Amino acid sequence: MKSLFPSSLALAVLLVAAVPRGLAQQPGPLTPSPPPGKEVRRIPSAPVAEAPPIPPTEIIRQFTAREDEFSRAHLNYGFHRTIRLQEFLADGSEGGELNLEQDIFIAPNGKRYEKMIKETTKELQASQIEFQDLKELARIPFFPLTTADAARYTLSYVGSQPLDELRTYVFRIQPRQLERAVRRLEGLIYVDDHDMAVVKIYGRWVGEVDETQAERPFVMFDIQRENVDGKYWFPDYMRSDGFVPAKQGQTHLRLTIKMSDFKAGAPSAALPSTAPAPASPPEPAPQGAASKPDAPKPPSR
Repeated sequence: MKSLFPSSLALAVLLVAAVPRGLAQQPGPLTPSPPPGKEVRRIPSAPVAEAPPIPPTEIIRQFTAREDEFSRAHLNYGFHRTIRLQEFLADGSEGGELNLEQDIFIAPNGKRYEKMIKETTKELQASQIEFQDLKELARIPFFPLTTADAARYTLSYVGSQPLDELRTYVFRIQPRQLERAVRRLEGLIYVDDHDMAVVKIYGRWVGEVDETQAERPFVMFDIQRENVDGKYWFPDYMRSDGFVPAKQGQTHLRLTIKMSDFKAGAPSAALPSTAPAPASPPEPAPQGAASKPDAPKPPSR
């Protein structure tokens, strides 16, 4: 009996003939194309900072030169300094507090001195920090990025950000090498796009050897600067929050340091009996977890 179905070859010919000529000549399976008017783009794994109007290397060259200028000028200025340590207990009750007021001034012999103005205390309940510890914490390096020191860091441009009324270039800073005797800054710096000056630092000081939380509860420092005499940017505000273990959880500590009343070569009528203040503050030893790329906005003062 003759088959009513065409042979396999005949069926294939019929199917090919039924396909429009343009499609029949395309080899392989058909692939859908994107809808007209839409472009397919890959989402980048990390945001890319928009390039600044001038090369980052030139920004670095300019602000390190300003740091050289500011560090020299700062030695010829006196100022008033207040240091405050507050305790916030885990149960929400009010803790202790230490307050220290000092005048830093230039004496007639040209040397810089520290003069104690007042010490007040409300007994600390969870921390063993003393007034001498506060004085050491206040000696954070004011200008860590002079031309000589900048060579010891890797500086990476990460973008621009408004800061109060300023517009700033933001750089991530990391030490090229950790050292045992000297601690280096790790964090973010903010450079005013007009004066090409560092106006804010947010980070920590790291070294080859870590300290325990009990030895140094303060890790991250927010350091802000103000314009003095219309030409210098000097640190005027520092804040750090830390925690120490307590019986009922952790006690929150807040360190606030303020500098005000900057005066060039402000002499004193009589020399104090205390030793002169160090010309260049020693490196501090705060340790802790690395900072996040986007630092918080400056706290309200």
